[in-house]
Amino acid sequence: MGPWVAVVEAWLVKRLLESHTFHQGVRKVHKGVHRLRHGPLEEDLGGTNLESTSLGRRLRRLRNSS
Repeated sequence: MGPWVAVVEAWLVKRLLESHTFHQGVRKVHKGVHRLRHGPLEEDLGGTNLESTSLGRRLRRLRNSS
């Protein structure tokens, strides 16, 4: 095969790596593998946990001071 195959391959790889859809797919697969290995992600649990944030600590101090 000629050197044009390498040129076409490089062009296709470049297009693939620039594709937003490709990166979304990779992100989705990575997220799924991470869930399998480590359990649900924090963002999957939903809701807010104000107690663990600095805002939550400030609100708790204000509640306790009054």
